[in-house]
Amino acid sequence: MAEGVVGKRDTRGLQKVTEDMLRYSFGPVDLAAHFRTWETSELTEIVRIDATVEAARPTFSARRGSVRVGKQMLLMASQLGLTDDALDAYSAAVASRDPAHRDARGNSPVAMALIHRASGQDAHSAAQVEAYGFVASIASAAVRLQVADFIEAQQLIANLRTAVAEVIKQAESTALTDIGACTPLLDIASARHETAAARLFIT
Repeated sequence: MAEGVVGKRDTRGLQKVTEDMLRYSFGPVDLAAHFRTWETSELTEIVRIDATVEAARPTFSARRGSVRVGKQMLLMASQLGLTDDALDAYSAAVASRDPAHRDARGNSPVAMALIHRASGQDAHSAAQVEAYGFVASIASAAVRLQVADFIEAQQLIANLRTAVAEVIKQAESTALTDIGACTPLLDIASARHETAAARLFIT
């Protein structure tokens, strides 16, 4: 969550911002990429999905954050001995300096989909895990930014259960060519955050 979007203690505003991010950014980009990645084991197609996610993130910090998390998770999966043909091929492409793999960036929704699949989860359960993680991370950030207390953070998570279910259902049928976000005000806030004089979070 970009700092400054909800600048004061405003739980209604916090819920609106979070739901907008869920419905118009995380769902149609991250969750849609999650389901499309789940459908294929072909490296060429996985890299195509990765490049689509990269293009759907309009700000540098959002792209950097997604790739940083994705690469960290791929490294962790490797160190834990989690292996799968598609996961191994993608990890190698991300780590490669070969120009042929320049579009294999390591964006988090693609990396996490492959990791979840390799660990034996089903696509829908894994999407629920990712959606909960997204909302919970915003709730946690809100507490650290002092725009919500710990009870309000839990209420935020509970209040978005219906929205999460709806977003997952829509993402399941979102085609690769339809992946994209529409959160202009949040994108502006993110761009301003990149050059802020002081900030608590990297993104």
